[in-house]
Amino acid sequence: MTYNEKKRFLESYISSVRRIKGLQRELEEWQTIATNITQKLRDIPIRSSNSGNKIEDCALRIADIENQLIEEIEEAEFNKVQVQDAVNRIKDSRRREIIELRYVHGCSVNMISYELDKDCENIYKIIRRTIKNMQL
Repeated sequence: MTYNEKKRFLESYISSVRRIKGLQRELEEWQTIATNITQKLRDIPIRSSNSGNKIEDCALRIADIENQLIEEIEEAEFNKVQVQDAVNRIKDSRRREIIELRYVHGCSVNMISYELDKDCENIYKIIRRTIKNMQL
């Protein structure tokens, strides 16, 4: 496995988490739209066919996003187990901690540098060397 393939593998969990957060924001937006449409319809004495279509469109979109969320959460759980297993195989505890902070907890290099009181360049080098030497 190349360095870039290993890095993509390690980033898979954090990428899943980001997609989940994006879907959650999108779901909230559609739920707000649906709520606004429903509230407006309460004030209209006779329902128009266009309003019904808007509600139906919102309901379908919300259901689609919820299904995507379920799939993404399952993928994230799978990815987390795989990534955590790979990280746990790193023998050096300092390197393991840095890789875990970066690829399981999603910490930035700056945050890791601050937390461990190490230079950012040093953290980048440790991450790169550790990924190169990982057996996946």
